[in-house]
Amino acid sequence: MKPATLPEYDRPPAIETLMGFHFAPLPNWNVLRLGQAWASFKADYPTSNVMTALGDANAISQMMISDPGQLPFRAMFSKADGSELLQLQSTAFLRNWRQTPDNKQYTHYAQLRPRFKIDWEIFLAFLADNQFQPPTIFQCEVTYVNHLVRGTDWDSYTDLAKSIKFFAPRREQVKDGRQ
Repeated sequence: MKPATLPEYDRPPAIETLMGFHFAPLPNWNVLRLGQAWASFKADYPTSNVMTALGDANAISQMMISDPGQLPFRAMFSKADGSELLQLQSTAFLRNWRQTPDNKQYTHYAQLRPRFKIDWEIFLAFLADNQFQPPTIFQCEVTYVNHLVRGTDWDSYTDLAKSIKFFAPRREQVKDGRQ
């Protein structure tokens, strides 16, 4: 099968992309493990932050926590310029590229995927070195965040319909179900 030809843009609307894996909770994972994992990535991602875990906010807010070490934390490790980051928690490994004032050049999937693979392999090595089983992945994710500015990228909703199917007018159906 011939691969699909993807469009090329002079000014791609993507301001952020994300690739990642979601997996079953890693047993015995806690906030201290996030710090240990950062040691594996610190040379490339010198900045770190601890944030609330990604997931169903309602489920997290209703959660009864019997072990304080299992609080739903997520670590974000970022490059010095903030344009690339890793997000790591007991149930997910995510790698982002985002546009910053110093890095406005869009990074294509073909460049991001090998970087994702390298970081994923570093994470798997960290898990093996610390006697964790490889994660049981149940979801793979690729997300693009596009920023379309009114007055620059579009003026009327009919302009949006050319780019975003959701805004396109629906065609009427005839009796036999055909359009």
